[in-house]
Amino acid sequence: MSFCVYDFFLVVGIMDIPRGIRWAWLLGMIGFLVPVLLIGAVAIFVFTFTEIHPLDRQADMQRLPFTMLPPALGCAYLFALAGFASYAPKHGVNLIRSLLIISATMVIPLAAMQPHSKMDSNIIAWISLVLVTSITCGIFVIFGERKIGSNKTDTDKTNG
Repeated sequence: MSFCVYDFFLVVGIMDIPRGIRWAWLLGMIGFLVPVLLIGAVAIFVFTFTEIHPLDRQADMQRLPFTMLPPALGCAYLFALAGFASYAPKHGVNLIRSLLIISATMVIPLAAMQPHSKMDSNIIAWISLVLVTSITCGIFVIFGERKIGSNKTDTDKTNG
């Protein structure tokens, strides 16, 4: 009989990994849809109300899925990490706080990549982006547990 880390967290009662994975999938899908819908709405607006040559419009329509994909995948990754960090611990931090802090840690590697003219070829910067945000999510999952009842005073604890 093997004993793994998942069993330890289940026995201790501080983690609910399946709940964290379910919320990560759900929020990842929502995070994927947000930029797709926003970019799609802007594209419809631009194509409807501006005078564009038909060849340019056709080229823009062919490029549109490739334009949507990087922000959609980035937002899906961000929302999934925030969902897992919020809902894997039984009493984790709230979703907005984890979303803000994980997105703030995502800005650091992105700012480091900006001076480079060839962003696509800078693999180390992209790997650091994934690692920094994943480590932040792990820190939230391990150390981000809220203390229930920690805002009570000593007199409140003795009286009820």
